[in-house]
Amino acid sequence: MTIEKDDRAMPDNQYKESFDLLFDQVEDYLFIVDETGKIIRLNKATLEKLDYSREEIENKNVEILYPLTRGGEVQEIIKGMLEGDITKYLIPFCTNSESRYL
Repeated sequence: MTIEKDDRAMPDNQYKESFDLLFDQVEDYLFIVDETGKIIRLNKATLEKLDYSREEIENKNVEILYPLTRGGEVQEIIKGMLEGDITKYLIPFCTNSESRYL
């Protein structure tokens, strides 16, 4: 998603504050990864539902959110999403304890 702004609108810090508020209010799993699959940001709902702290998961590879048996598949999906070939894909998430799949 790209957010464009009108020069007459709000100062940059107000855009960031609005984005932060919206991002953390969403109850679905939201996370942002870079082109290598490193987790840049997660919303509060993802952290709570998967039982992770921000420190445990930010800057780690997104593969840690998925069952170990699906790791290679996750990287292929990320590649496909970045190339625009894949828009959504369902793989169960793994909680921090790995005892539950969501």
